[in-house]
Amino acid sequence: MQDVSVRNRILSIVTGILAQNGITADLHPESRLVDLGLNSIDMVAVMLRVEAEFDFTIPQPQINPENFQSIKTLELMILNQLGRRDFPGAHRRAESTAASANKPIC
Repeated sequence: MQDVSVRNRILSIVTGILAQNGITADLHPESRLVDLGLNSIDMVAVMLRVEAEFDFTIPQPQINPENFQSIKTLELMILNQLGRRDFPGAHRRAESTAASANKPIC
């Protein structure tokens, strides 16, 4: 699976939720989701749709504001969960997440 495909699928999820709320926005990878108009209930919808779209359950330590800030942070978290370690920042992000959860990196 290519990173572009993952990003496009995330963009589709976020665009769909924004459309349900009657919001149109110009989305960019760095766009902050809350600045686009998503609230906490919308974030839960993003989480559930990501799990359904990518067919995995997001581990509890990964359900945090840092991973749900933007399209890019979602993309990094998803790629990490799918086992992709070959993208920029993957190792650093995994260390940061593990440190914040006080768990060793496997």
